[in-house]
Amino acid sequence: RTSSVVWQRLYESVFNRMYSEESFWGMFGTSPLVCKLLHDSIIGGFEQLKEVFDSRLAILMTLFFLKHYPTEVVGAHTFRVSRPTWRERLWKTIELLCTHMKFAYGPEARMDQQIRPDSPFQTAKCVVDGTECPVARSVDDETQWNFYSGKKKRHVIKYELITRVTDGQIIWVNGPFPGWIWKHLLLLLYIL
Repeated sequence: RTSSVVWQRLYESVFNRMYSEESFWGMFGTSPLVCKLLHDSIIGGFEQLKEVFDSRLAILMTLFFLKHYPTEVVGAHTFRVSRPTWRERLWKTIELLCTHMKFAYGPEARMDQQIRPDSPFQTAKCVVDGTECPVARSVDDETQWNFYSGKKKRHVIKYELITRVTDGQIIWVNGPFPGWIWKHLLLLLYIL
């Protein structure tokens, strides 16, 4: 419980507003406990860096970036740092995360665990999912309308992916599609 309080206080000090679970989730897409676990798993990487900066703030910057994909100007303004500082901390933290993920969750470690017998994935061979990638708003009204996603409230292109359950490999990518298309319609369009 105390570890979550540290992240809550950091949120309050950076954004000058009271902490609420909903606002934290909305900003970073996760909970303070997950932030703590993520920070603890890569803290060694931060200690090896010659530069001294707040590793907790760098984790929040990275989670904010991965959730919202802001421009440098927006990201730096949100966290009240300069653009070079934003860029440096963000990409160093992403590099540490990638290194940690390759080590801890690489192909050999990813699917070694047995799928639980009560899991709905026990007989599944693959998983289908979609993702939205932000794009700049077009100046042309018709194009602008085609790429606007009501769900994301921004302009996006969509991709559909199929991942093999046994080893986590992406085996199919379909797209890009305009942002207005409903994700289940993508699969129907492909089948027809």
